[in-house]
Amino acid sequence: MAIVLALLPATGSAVGVYRWVDAAGQVHYSDQPIASAQRVNAALLTSREIKAVATSSAPDHFHKRVRRQCDAVKDRIATYERAAVVYGQTATGVTYRLSAEQRRDRLRDFRDQRDQYCSPRAAERLWHKRVEQAKAMQASAPTDAEALRIRGGPISRN
Repeated sequence: MAIVLALLPATGSAVGVYRWVDAAGQVHYSDQPIASAQRVNAALLTSREIKAVATSSAPDHFHKRVRRQCDAVKDRIATYERAAVVYGQTATGVTYRLSAEQRRDRLRDFRDQRDQYCSPRAAERLWHKRVEQAKAMQASAPTDAEALRIRGGPISRN
């Protein structure tokens, strides 16, 4: 009997209330622990502090794509910096040696790309930019009636 009574406080302490904030900023409480949840205790309740959970608006596949872009541009920079001679190729397939100025310009472009793809939260920033561009394109797209007017009107069957 004493053993059973000794175990009761241990099982009681495992039960608790957990609090977390979702991506929309909504506070939730549950008796089930969630990965990002914080266990509620008296000190936490009196502090009224809610820690924000870092969430990403960009999908996982986009994060992977940005990481690949970052790795690729870092590789290009390393190649250009360590190569004694760098060659380019025209659209028709003709190979030529890059001048010192052309090499500096390409390195500058690659470093700009590195800043774009390798910066903290790059995927979220680029995703947000892509969404805004899509909204702008959708807002400026002609309606069906405008599209008919642009093309010269409906086609007659006669």
